[in-house]
Amino acid sequence: MTEPSSTPPLLPGLPPNRALDDHLRRSLAVLRDRSEDVGLRDRIDDVIRGRSSLRALSRDPAFG
Repeated sequence: MTEPSSTPPLLPGLPPNRALDDHLRRSLAVLRDRSEDVGLRDRIDDVIRGRSSLRALSRDPAFG
């Protein structure tokens, strides 16, 4: 997994909270690792690595 300090926060609208950000990244990694959908795994990985946002992921029909 990418080092959290090298990527933007997952929830940029909230005050910085490293513990929350780390927890969210670990939770997303579990979802990614357990998903059978390769495309969804890639989209979750994009969020973890800072290439996409949680908002974009939440709007993806495969996620919901």
